Amino acid sequence: MKIPLIFIAKVLFASAALSFTIKYGGRFFPLEATATNAIITVTLPPFAMMLVLFWRLSKNRESSS
Repeated sequence: MKIPLIFIAKVLFASAALSFTIKYGGRFFPLEATATNAIITVTLPPFAMMLVLFWRLSKNRESSS
């Protein structure tokens, strides 16, 4: 990162947009409070991050070979 302030501003903007979407758009997508929905909600973000990091790792290995 050449200018960390720009990166921080982008993360802050993305966080604010996500927060706004959850707060005001959540009522249009109602979810029941079930154990299955809780498990999905808790495990989906780490699983998605694992896939992204694995993809970047494999992409990095291909470019270094």
